[in-house]
Amino acid sequence: MSRERYINTSLAKALKILDLFDNERRELSLSDLARGLGLRPGSIYPIVYTLWRHGYLDRHPDTKRYRLGLKILVQAGYILSGLDIREQARPVLRRLVRELGGSATLSVLGEEEVIFVEEETNSPMIRAQLIGQRAPLHLTAPGKVFLAFVEALNPSALEGGSSELLVELEEVRAQGYAVESGEFHGHGLTVAAPVRDFRGEVVAALAVSLPKAQVKSKKKLVEAVKEAAGEVSQALGYRPKG
Repeated sequence: MSRERYINTSLAKALKILDLFDNERRELSLSDLARGLGLRPGSIYPIVYTLWRHGYLDRHPDTKRYRLGLKILVQAGYILSGLDIREQARPVLRRLVRELGGSATLSVLGEEEVIFVEEETNSPMIRAQLIGQRAPLHLTAPGKVFLAFVEALNPSALEGGSSELLVELEEVRAQGYAVESGEFHGHGLTVAAPVRDFRGEVVAALAVSLPKAQVKSKKKLVEAVKEAAGEVSQALGYRPKG
């Protein structure tokens, strides 16, 4: 038996109204909202009024146009405060190691350095050897991700870098991933991609490191890492434009 009969139609309409707002449509009139639902303005006004009275919508006193209310932000804050990026990333890292081998890490930006906060590896003998360790930004693939995408990063973090690094960072921005070929991981190849939060800001870097002899296809490795970083980003509320 279909469970559609359990859906409350008024509540469903209210949720659809909230879904009509995005970065491109921050303010909408009652007519805009009705048009988005394919209904008459009068038929949805009680729902819109209820959302407004409960703080889920704000209404401009002059234009009478609606926008998302602060109650949305409050509720989102409860969700975000309960999110641990490591918990979101851990199963993704484990899957990458099962599929690719080597080791998979999650790192965050410290004071102009990389801090490894999570690691999965297919070798129990070296499990978690990187967790808590720090590394220079310009020597690691995750560090290059931060240098390329974190706008607030102090330029002094580039000390030890070079003009070649600046060119490489432009490539990282263009292609959406960074590569390290032995500078930090010895004889390995590391690919890292940015993890973004609900605001679109880079809050971590997800990376996979493999011995070069085990890399059968760099293209597939890159695709796997970018897809995994995107998966963790979505779990943190990130929604890419377009």
